[in-house]
Amino acid sequence: MSLGRSVPGDASEDRARVLPKDMMTATEASAYLSMDEATVTRMAAERRIPSMEVDGVWVFSKKSIDKWRRQQEQRDVGR
Repeated sequence: MSLGRSVPGDASEDRARVLPKDMMTATEASAYLSMDEATVTRMAAERRIPSMEVDGVWVFSKKSIDKWRRQQEQRDVGR
């Protein structure tokens, strides 16, 4: 059983991609993180923040972002 929403791919794909149920767009993620959208998009492209690129659009899981933020906070406290 897969969780999330299926995204139809092109005819050459053997399996459908599954998006997280708590999916956010770059605009939504930037508001949630209180960051500039361009920064969030750049961080996604650089694989510095949990994200997926679907049909050229970055999407973000709120659960993954929350986990990433906790890890960032723990790392910063350890400095």
